[in-house]
Amino acid sequence: MSEESDKELLEEDFPTSEHVHVAAYYKWQHRGCGHGESLSDWVEAHKEITQAGR
Repeated sequence: MSEESDKELLEEDFPTSEHVHVAAYYKWQHRGCGHGESLSDWVEAHKEITQAGR
């Protein structure tokens, strides 16, 4: 495989749902483990991970 095709594979797999799950979990903990914001935590975690990966 070429370096470019390896990079494409990594970009397709990033972020994984596991990456986002863990980041959202830490956001939830940081907020004091309150309820009702799980979707916001997930969206924010996905956005942050995606931006960091660029």
